[in-house]
Amino acid sequence: MNKIKKSLCSIIAGLFLCSSMSCITTNNKNYSEEKSFNRRSDLETVLYDKNDNHITDSTIKEIVENTVKITVYNGYELPSNNDKKEKIIYRPLSSGSGIIMYDQEKDQFYILSVAHLSPPTSNSRFKNIRFKVGDYELELVKENRDRDLALFKVDGKFRSHFAGELADNYKIGDYVIGSGFPGLGPISERIIIFDGRISSIGYEPWIYVDGHINPGHSGGPTFVFKNGDPYLLGLNRVTLLGRQGISGLAPKEHIEEFLKDTPIGDDY
Repeated sequence: MNKIKKSLCSIIAGLFLCSSMSCITTNNKNYSEEKSFNRRSDLETVLYDKNDNHITDSTIKEIVENTVKITVYNGYELPSNNDKKEKIIYRPLSSGSGIIMYDQEKDQFYILSVAHLSPPTSNSRFKNIRFKVGDYELELVKENRDRDLALFKVDGKFRSHFAGELADNYKIGDYVIGSGFPGLGPISERIIIFDGRISSIGYEPWIYVDGHINPGHSGGPTFVFKNGDPYLLGLNRVTLLGRQGISGLAPKEHIEEFLKDTPIGDDY
């Protein structure tokens, strides 16, 4: 009997260890090679329909290069010396993440992100809002507060963009990799890649994963994979209810509908 108990304890411990997911930190140019994403334990192979056999370092590099940090600035009006015109000083208000999209016909870059990065314009304290990715100014093209999605036009060009497709098929247990720039201040300058599994799919359908999604990840992409190729599953969403953080994904179904009447609707 004691031998049976010890065996059961060993199996439970093994299951607990295999269920834990990890994240890595890197920057937007040089991605980390410390973790190989195609090494999964034999036990996990049994537990899940393993669909990440072919993920390589080049796949991770593609995800990193197509994820950007969005900084939101609020303009504060100060009286000028002649007291006739007001001077506006812009200071960082918040930050989040986004994915680079591309309109091939117009040779124009866009950033797809979530709407809750910026405060509602109805609030008089936020009359002068600006969005930037690095030195590039962003122009808000479209937003949907109910679906928490926003599309920005970029005043500049990037070396790469997301050239893949939206995910067609996914299910609970599928392996995912997501990215973003969590944190505040200098710490948010480093991209953080997380991995996990789809843990539940809601009626909306909102998608929930068991990866480490944190504030600042909002707007960054999360992917599922087929033969090593990334397919956009959704955008990270982290919202606060009181002091409780709620994380999930704005799903590809909402993204697809949102992009229909935009300049990149035919590209994705």
